[in-house]
Amino acid sequence: MLPLADRAPSALMMDMTPEASLAKLELLETFVFSQTSSQWPARLESFAEERTSFPNLVPAPSPKSGHEENFEKASRASLKCASASHRGKSPSRWRQQLQGLVASGASGTVQEFHEYLCTLRSTADGEFASLCAAILSVQTRDRLAISATRRLTSRLGCEEGLSPAALVLAPVDVLTQCLQDVNFYKSKVLRLRETAATLLSQHSGRVPASFEALVALPGIGPKIANLVLAVTFQQPDCGMIVDTHVHRVARRLGWSTFTAPRQTQQCLEDFISAEKREIVARQMIGFGQEICKPRPMCNKCPLAQDLCPSALSFLSGPVARPKLWKLRPRKRTIIELGP
Repeated sequence: MLPLADRAPSALMMDMTPEASLAKLELLETFVFSQTSSQWPARLESFAEERTSFPNLVPAPSPKSGHEENFEKASRASLKCASASHRGKSPSRWRQQLQGLVASGASGTVQEFHEYLCTLRSTADGEFASLCAAILSVQTRDRLAISATRRLTSRLGCEEGLSPAALVLAPVDVLTQCLQDVNFYKSKVLRLRETAATLLSQHSGRVPASFEALVALPGIGPKIANLVLAVTFQQPDCGMIVDTHVHRVARRLGWSTFTAPRQTQQCLEDFISAEKREIVARQMIGFGQEICKPRPMCNKCPLAQDLCPSALSFLSGPVARPKLWKLRPRKRTIIELGP
């Protein structure tokens, strides 16, 4: 009797269903590949001929219907043209909504962070300290970022203040101790050192005052760049500062319909003038920190009555999430039996 690899595949697939034949073909393919004989190239060629003789065993991909093709085309076109179609159309009641934000009196901790950045403008190398504070504030509470920046300045700074050279020469353990209260402090330590080294090598140790140069630095995005330009350099024509609070509030008020913060920034810049963007962003951040949280407090919001289109779904109070019960694995007790 011939071995399995030398038998014709057609002889093995007699009186079999197409599904069983396809499984047998895959089994033969695995077996042939595992052989170390010098005849395996010829066997693979014969196997390929046998496989082409059963075209019905391999199902062809089903063609897409016209409705599915039109839906995919429309979705791709909407992603490309959504920004262009929305831009230039300011919300109808955005001024009244902005007045309600100011009337709410919500300032949060962003005002404290703003005042801290303003005090750094009068210090030596305050631009670099402001940049470090902005980097540390990403996904971190403002007060923790302020305290971490102060520890860096007191530990590494000299009479001239916190400089890029002092940060590059500082040991990693010292930086880790200063930033251990900040979220993702290990990655931020590396990011600060890379940013400081880039400033020393490309900008003579000075923080650039242009948006293109700032976003080219390691770990600097549009939010940090616009924050540094607006507060530290006091440039009136900078872009809108969009963080998670601004993005959430803008979507709930109907100022933006996009899910990407970059597209929300473009929407807000269309109807908010350049000289008011930093103030409006600060008001929105404070409003998002105190009232319009991920679980909003619509009962305390002055916009919930007739100015917020998203308040109807939250007026009953905080949304109660269903509890998801997880099955915990049982502990197994191993009993050792004696001989």
